[in-house]
Amino acid sequence: SFTVVSATSATAVSPAEGPATVDVIVTTPVGASATSGADEFTYEAVPTISSVGPVAGVPTGATSVTITGTGFADASAVKFGSVPATSYAVNSSGTSVSAVSPAGTTGSVVDIAVTTPVGTSATSAADKFTYEPAPSVSAISPSAGLLAGQTTVIITGTNFNQASGASFGSSPAVNYTVISPSEVLATSPGEPAGTVDVTVTTPVATSAISQPADQFTYEAVPSVSAISPVAGLPTSLTAVSITGTGFTGATGVSFGSLPASGVTVNSPTSITASAPVATVPGTVHVTVTAPTGTSATSAADQFTYETVPTITGVSPGSGPIAGGTIVTVTGTNFTGTSDVDFGLAAATNFTVASATQVTATSPSEGSGTVDVTVTTPLGTSATSGADLFAYESIPSVTAVSPVAGPPGGGTIVTITGTNLTGASAVIFG
Repeated sequence: SFTVVSATSATAVSPAEGPATVDVIVTTPVGASATSGADEFTYEAVPTISSVGPVAGVPTGATSVTITGTGFADASAVKFGSVPATSYAVNSSGTSVSAVSPAGTTGSVVDIAVTTPVGTSATSAADKFTYEPAPSVSAISPSAGLLAGQTTVIITGTNFNQASGASFGSSPAVNYTVISPSEVLATSPGEPAGTVDVTVTTPVATSAISQPADQFTYEAVPSVSAISPVAGLPTSLTAVSITGTGFTGATGVSFGSLPASGVTVNSPTSITASAPVATVPGTVHVTVTAPTGTSATSAADQFTYETVPTITGVSPGSGPIAGGTIVTVTGTNFTGTSDVDFGLAAATNFTVASATQVTATSPSEGSGTVDVTVTTPLGTSATSGADLFAYESIPSVTAVSPVAGPPGGGTIVTITGTNLTGASAVIFG
C-alpha cells in the first residue's frame, strides 16, 4: 500500500523481497520516475548471533566480548539483557561486534542482543552471557617445589569452573586439571630459585594476587652441611643443631631410619631436632625431608650413638708427685673428650689419639693412688681397678754397704733408702 502525502512526499509499505538492493519508482499518469542512486532501498536480514566470547564476565562489568553473527551493519544498539553495552564497534563486514559488558548481577544469565534498523536479533542459546565472580586462590599445597618443576600442586579457592589455565608467576603450568569449582590440580614448570604467585584463569578473569596464600617457592633439594653435637647416648634424646640449605617447609628429620622428635625449622638454613632413642650404638646419617625431596647423605651429616667412655688401662701406672708423666690411657668412646682427670686434678694437657686412646700429662698431686677419668659430652668414665695411677716420691739413697770395692767390680752392695719400689736402674757413677 502507499499514500500520497503531498506533491513532494509519499509513504509506502515495502513488499516482500529477497536480500537485494532495488530502486523505488513512483508512477503517475504522466510516467514513472527515472532510477538513480537516490531511490535505492536495500533488503537486509534481521541480525543473528551465532556465538559470543567469552561467555562469562565479572559482575562489575568491563569484560570485552566479541559477538559473531550476521546482519550487524548499521547496528544501532547492543544490549546485555535489558542493559546497553558500555560501548561497541562493528567490523567492516558486519559479521562481528566488539562490545564491553555493563555491570550485572552475580549469577545472572542474560541474552546479548544486537539491534539494527532492520530489527533486533532473536534470543538463542548462542547469545547467553553469565555474570560470574572472578576466581580466587586461598591456598596451595605443597607451597614449595624443585627448580626443575614437575611438582604436583593442589590449588584451592573459588570460582574455578571452566578454568582455562593456571600459572606459576609468568609461566604457565605444565598441565592442569579442574577437579571442582574449588580445586585445581597443576604441575609446576621449571623456574629459577625464588617465590612466585600461583594464579588461575577462567573465561571471567585471572585470580588476583593473594599473598601469602598463593605463593609457591622454588627450592633445591635440602642439604645438610653440619650437625652439632656429632654424638649422643642411645638412651637419651640429644638435642642436635642441623645446618644446611633448602630447609623451608621441612616436613621431617631422620636419624638413620628413625624419625626425630621436637623438630623446629628455625630458618631455611637451620633446624633443631632431638635424636631418637636407638637400640644399639653406631653411626647414622641425619637427613632432612622437605617438599622438594630428602637430603643426600654425606660425611657431614653423621651422628654417632655412643656410650659413656670406659678405661681399660693406663700406662705407666705411676709417676712422681711433681707430675709431668706422659700417660697413655686406653679404653672406649673417647671421641669428643673434653677433660682427663687424675683424681680431682685435671691433666696438664691431653691429646685424643683415637676413640680408644688418649695421652695425658699427669698434674702434680699428693702421694697416693688416684683414678684416672675421661669425660666426653656423653659423660665421665666410671672408676675401676683398670684406671689407677700411683703418685710416688723420687727415690733417695741414705746408705750403701760396703762403701768400697775393687776397681774390677763385682762387689755386692746393699743400698738403703726410700721409695725404691719399681726401681728400673741403679747407676754407679
